[in-house]
Amino acid sequence: MAGVGFLIVGTPRSGTTLVQRLACELDGVRMPPETHFFGFFALDLLARKEFPLAGAALREELEAFASMDKSAELGLDVDAVERLLGGRCASLGRMFDAIVESLAGPAEVLGEKSPEHLLWWRRLTEAAPATRIVGVIRDPRAVVASAIAVWGDRGSRHAPPHVMRAQRWASDARELARAAATLGPARFLLLRYEDVVRDEGTAREAVAAFLGRRVAVGAIVGSPDIVMPREWWKERTFMPITDERVEAWRASLTNHQASEVAAICRSGMRRFGYATESRRRALARIASLSPRANAERLRFVAGRTRHGYRIARATI
Repeated sequence: MAGVGFLIVGTPRSGTTLVQRLACELDGVRMPPETHFFGFFALDLLARKEFPLAGAALREELEAFASMDKSAELGLDVDAVERLLGGRCASLGRMFDAIVESLAGPAEVLGEKSPEHLLWWRRLTEAAPATRIVGVIRDPRAVVASAIAVWGDRGSRHAPPHVMRAQRWASDARELARAAATLGPARFLLLRYEDVVRDEGTAREAVAAFLGRRVAVGAIVGSPDIVMPREWWKERTFMPITDERVEAWRASLTNHQASEVAAICRSGMRRFGYATESRRRALARIASLSPRANAERLRFVAGRTRHGYRIARATI
């Protein structure tokens, strides 16, 4: 059984599905739809069971994964996964590999794309040193505007949605920077959404070189099987790639909202080449947020830190 060779990660609405499409246009590369395996299943499994798993215990966990709200539509064949594992699963990582291969089919290079797997990059690359990471970044103002358009204006109790989504982007950008610094160019590739849509050919060649593959002659678009029917927000994935959405956030966010997003995300924006305002002005804008909104941002960061500790202790 082949292992998962690479992961595509990044904040939701950053263009990870578009990069997934480009990867699937490469010769010998296959990927399933998002599995959300580590983000929504792995820690609960580890709290319930210890590996190795076999027999009824293995089947019970595979069925539990297959029936999750986020994975029910995948149509996972539990029998097929059991056969790939030979009826015994030695580790969490092997279960993930078998699920991905069962969903995507056998391939020379298997990949997986679930944005929240970004938080697992360190543990996954430590457990499987051959695993590579493709990180995708996009202007946070565009990410925030797109997320609100797709999933509504739900904020936290005390902070508006653009503030909390900006805080997530800032936290994700720090993780991408850490992964890049730790793994180096042989194991980490960063793609900016804006560069991808302005020159898809160069982006596709970069992914091909990173994965050691070639661009298939005559390839047009990746397989629609990487998107599930309920994911209507990914409808543009297989359309011609253009840069028309790069500045669309300007019509969706007010100037005040855009400035607050840029202030919260200033450090990551500078790191990844996005123009932003001075540190002094950014600090002033953050200080002008309500005390409750800033407290909510800090709670988010603290919660993510606690979650990171749980991931760091996970046995893969």
